[in-house]
Amino acid sequence: MKRTGWKRALLLLLVVTSAASATPGDTLWARRALRQQLFFIHYLQQTPPDTPFTSLARLDTFLQRAERAWLRHTPLQEAALRRLSPYVYLLLVASATQFTPLPRPLECHVYRRYMVPAFLANFDDAAPATHPERAHLIAYAPDLEVITSPLLFECALPDFTWQALYQRLQRLPDLIQAYQLRASSDSLLHARLQRTSRLISRRLPLLTLEALRRQQQFGQVFLELAAQASRFTQPRYLRALGHSLWNDLRQRKQTDQALAVLDLLARSLPASELPPDTLRAWYLHTDSTRGLQRFQLFSRAPLPVLLPSERRHTLQGRYLELQQQQEVDISQWQGKWVLLDFWATWCTPCIAQIPKLRALHRQYGDQIVLLSISSDAVTGGAPVDTVRAFMQRHGIDYPVLYDRPDASLTRQFEIFGFPSLLLLNPEGYLMVAAASPGRYMLTLPEVQAFLEQRTRFACGQD
Repeated sequence: MKRTGWKRALLLLLVVTSAASATPGDTLWARRALRQQLFFIHYLQQTPPDTPFTSLARLDTFLQRAERAWLRHTPLQEAALRRLSPYVYLLLVASATQFTPLPRPLECHVYRRYMVPAFLANFDDAAPATHPERAHLIAYAPDLEVITSPLLFECALPDFTWQALYQRLQRLPDLIQAYQLRASSDSLLHARLQRTSRLISRRLPLLTLEALRRQQQFGQVFLELAAQASRFTQPRYLRALGHSLWNDLRQRKQTDQALAVLDLLARSLPASELPPDTLRAWYLHTDSTRGLQRFQLFSRAPLPVLLPSERRHTLQGRYLELQQQQEVDISQWQGKWVLLDFWATWCTPCIAQIPKLRALHRQYGDQIVLLSISSDAVTGGAPVDTVRAFMQRHGIDYPVLYDRPDASLTRQFEIFGFPSLLLLNPEGYLMVAAASPGRYMLTLPEVQAFLEQRTRFACGQD
């Protein structure tokens, strides 16, 4: 282990040891705290980890060796001291990893396999009323902070373990009150008990929400989260509870409720706690169409230029494609971003727009299909050969369909003026301008701004 890591570990231990300094009456507390911390220093000096914790096996080997060494180090008659403190487990791992956080799966493994069982065993040793001096174990707030950390909500404890832990934590306020009456003459112990009491009073409402979630009372949990969102002093708790609730609702196909939970998280959590790319992935995992719209409306990302509408179309049918001079099935473009450009050879504004469409096709052709539709046959304009000659004269190099009166795309999309631009998303929904959601006909600057925004977002610039 590097020397700098040892300095940090020993400094942390000095702080903990000074905080746990005992009065003459604190015999059990003194033996427990000081014995474990001295063991901790001695053990790491004698048995430093020789490999990084890249797997559960290596992590288990290290911690199990520490447990066996502790059992050899502890007098057998002191049964209450035979389990390492959850906080000492934390110190062991933190120091052995140079205070670098473990990957989440390994962190949850340590929490479930070592910290929670140790807390339950030590709590049961401390709880009997026949041993009032064990109030010092109840007053050990660092253990409680470890056990009620966000890992409690993030690490998916089995229901049996959760119930055992929740029942004991619910008993803490009464135990603390009883011990405070007995410890009225011990000012140091009284102060420790007060600290533990304040801590559990902050954590119990969160534990109650987790209990309700496990009982599938999702509506009540959501209302409580919404009411308390602004009072969460540690956003990680809100994220952990919200994520669990969202996942439950999503798995039960309650899409509207799942989206509402994400809206709450988007409004309440800072970007440092819930990065936009993570939030966006959760929204899209819930509903690919409405999720993106809600993400853009409720997240800290810039408001998009375009949004999906409720109007959906399916691309189908065979039409003459004038570049290839053969009929093509337009269903091949279903599932992609498709920009439909309706125009006619007699339309002067359409002619003026061709160079801009050509530039857009060259810049964004890998992201979007530009499908130009000549409406000449529907509007009494030029025949096929004239339209093809028009394309060559104006340098049109993107696909052009020649619409036909018997299955007119112009009429299907209710086109009444030219040029008209419509944008279909991969699910087939027409995009509308965010500033005027009832308008399906888009302008070319709006389409360009939307594509630029998508490109910036994909590159992580927003």
